[in-house]
Amino acid sequence: MLYRDVLGSYTTYGGGSSGRIANIQLACESCNDVILNPGDTFSYNDTVGERTIERGFQSAPVIANGQLVPGIGWGICQVSSTLYAACLNAGLEIVERYPHSKPVAYIPSGMDATVSWGILDYKFKNNTEYPVKIQDSYANGAIFVQILGTREG
Repeated sequence: MLYRDVLGSYTTYGGGSSGRIANIQLACESCNDVILNPGDTFSYNDTVGERTIERGFQSAPVIANGQLVPGIGWGICQVSSTLYAACLNAGLEIVERYPHSKPVAYIPSGMDATVSWGILDYKFKNNTEYPVKIQDSYANGAIFVQILGTREG
């Protein structure tokens, strides 16, 4: 039976501006119910896509070179970081991951996974013998991510 077990999960908390919340919701919707077969590699940038106004992403401050500057898509790194922590808890193979240039408040130091379209990506590989599914959601200031699969053995 596929997806019967929660292999790993993680929750982060944080709200912010309406633009940041809209960006988080778009990123969550993009990643929700993504299935990876054994050996498949997940790319956050490929899955979420380019962050543009035309695609519904909104302007909000982003971290660039250690400073907060105006940008499109602020908040999506909280989703990638929550996903990263869930993947670590699931024992999935991390292929590519970068920390922010300064600490972020929504996750313990060293647990973040920053992304930037065309520059920095977060990738992991399904190193299990069965398909895995990402389930994530945003509600009341909380991002919840779980990795569903089948425990081996």
